[in-house]
Order: sequence, then C-alpha cells, then structure tokens
Amino acid sequence: MSSRSGVADSRQRLMRGVLARRQALLARIVARARTEFAGYLRFSADELAPGAGVILELLLAALSDGRCPTSAELADYRAYGRGRAEMGIPLDEVLGVWRMSSREILDELATVARTEGVPDALLLTLTNELLDTFDVAIRAYTGGHQEVELARAGREHQQRADFVRALLLGTVEHTEIADEATLFGLDPRVEHVAFRSRTSSVVHEPWLARATLVASIEGDIAGAVRMKPAEIEGLTVGLGDSVPLEQLPESFRQATRALETAVAFGLTGVHDLDGLGLLPAVVAEPDLGDRLVRRYLEPLGTGSSAAMLRETLERHLETGQRVEQTANAMFVHQNTVRYRLGRFIELTDIDPRDPYRAFELWWALQRFKSRGT
Repeated sequence: MSSRSGVADSRQRLMRGVLARRQALLARIVARARTEFAGYLRFSADELAPGAGVILELLLAALSDGRCPTSAELADYRAYGRGRAEMGIPLDEVLGVWRMSSREILDELATVARTEGVPDALLLTLTNELLDTFDVAIRAYTGGHQEVELARAGREHQQRADFVRALLLGTVEHTEIADEATLFGLDPRVEHVAFRSRTSSVVHEPWLARATLVASIEGDIAGAVRMKPAEIEGLTVGLGDSVPLEQLPESFRQATRALETAVAFGLTGVHDLDGLGLLPAVVAEPDLGDRLVRRYLEPLGTGSSAAMLRETLERHLETGQRVEQTANAMFVHQNTVRYRLGRFIELTDIDPRDPYRAFELWWALQRFKSRGT
C-alpha cells in the first residue's frame, strides 16, 4: 500500500469514527451552548439541535473529503447566521458557540485518532483543515447574521421616525403617546424641546447625537432634545419651548416659525421665538410689510444712495435715534447723519422721530431685508 493510499485510509477510518459519534457530539455542543450562553438558554435543545446539526454535517463532510466548502454549503452557513439572528441571538454569542464547537470537534478528532491509531501528522493536517473551514464558514454566517441585523435596524429606525413625525405633527392619539414612547425606550414624563433645521449636515452635530427623537419632515431635520443646544456654528436651527411629549406639536410649530424667520433673515445658529422678538411677525405678515416698504422705502429710490439711507435709518433706530451714536457706529460726521435723516423726511414726508412712524419704519426695513431685495 502506498503512503498516499495509507493516509487516505487513515482519514476515512478517522472520519467514520467521528461520524459514528456525531449525535453525541451534537448533544454536547447544544448542552454547552445552553449552559454557557444566555442567548441560547431561552431555547430548548430540540429547537437548537436541527440548525446546529446541519452545520455539523457540513463541517464533517468537508473534512471527510479534504476540501473547501462549496458555494451551496456557504449559502447554508449564511442561512444559519440569518436563522440565529432571527431567533434574537446576538452575534457575539453565536461566535462564542462556534469557538466552543471547534474545540469540541477537535477533541473528538483527537479521541477517535487515538482509538484508531491515526498518525499525529494526519491529525495535525485535519486540525488545520478544520480551522480553515471554520474561518470560511464564520465569514459566511456572520454575513447572514448581519443581513438580518441591518434589516431589523432599518425597520426599527423607520418605525421610530414615523412615531417622531406623528408626535411632532400631532397625528398620534394622546392616549397612545406614553405606550409608544415606552416602546422606543423614552420616558414619557420627561419634557423635550422640539427643533427643526434646514441644513441636513446637522445630523453630524454632536448635540444631535444626544437627541432622543429625530426624523425628516419636508426635507428638514426635525425632532426633539431634552435640553436646548448651545450655539452651533454655521447651521440654522429653530427651537420651541420645553414641553411634555403630548404638547410637542405646539413646540414644533414654534420651532418651525423660528426656523423660517431665521432663514428669511439669513441668520445662523440656534434661535427661538423669544430671541427673535418681532421678526417672526414680519415674516408672518408679508402683505403688511410690503405696503410699509412701498410707503417708507420705495421713495428713496434704488442704488448706492438709497442703500446708504436705509443703513443710516436702521442704525439710527438701533441707537435709540441718537445722532451722535449713529454717527459713531457708521464712522461719519454727525452732520452727515442729520443730512440723511432730512433727506428721508424730504422724500417721504415722514418724520422718523415719531414713535409710531419709527416702528413702521423698522418694520419696513426688516421686511426689505427678509425679501433679500
């Protein structure tokens, strides 16, 4: 008998011995899995054995033939990974069971090898082949497990986003809010602040990582956080009041109005209605603002001269209509400010020192800026 045929015969004797004992081997593997890993303890041996038995047969078949797993076998490994994921067994525990199983199979090989008088060199060869097969199988079933995990995460993300949208838009029943919030790990007793941002890159902001509720609404990033964020560079975010979950629609309405106002005036950072003052009213009443623009600003004409007059009027209002402070703010002589104010009165027949007229002039100037004219 040649050495090659002798090795083949020894391999066959060893594998016949292992296959004859495979039911006991499978029982040990399943028993250890249920004893050592919490994710498996939830299932009976009868529930775990069929899947584990298929995998054991695949491993022993490849080892008997001295070959790599086939495409069909890799598909079976992948299906095994999906099955364990659908059972809710974490990937780290599945990996732990595989490591334990490899040791059990290697111990079984060593036991049968001693009984059958198999040379140590062949046992070493089979050990290396088994470990190589395990490496290939692990990649396959890990991919299957991750497929299910990613799909599940996607479904949970969508369900959470749907809940957030319903919560912000007020389309979820008040009686269902507490149960829905608890389902997503939220404390319904904790107040939240609604937010809305038109800049999609806000999702990369560290403060948003702490947001418990996030969704996309009409292309904006919206949701709720437990605490108002600090100033955010380069982004525009509208905030509402801090309220219980059932009152989030009102907070979101406030956040939307604050965002629309900030966008209209080209403001960046975090804004709420308190900080914006009367600017939201300017945005909400475009017809009134346009009438005031026609009355107060169109008579000034267009071009650089009109722009200089508008800037002087705005600075004058900001300084409490103090000529000296206005001149200092604009780095011009006080007489220049007086001349420009006089020119405004001449063109409009309106005295900006009148408090009522001054307020209307302020409104017209803000509406002019919000139009981007």
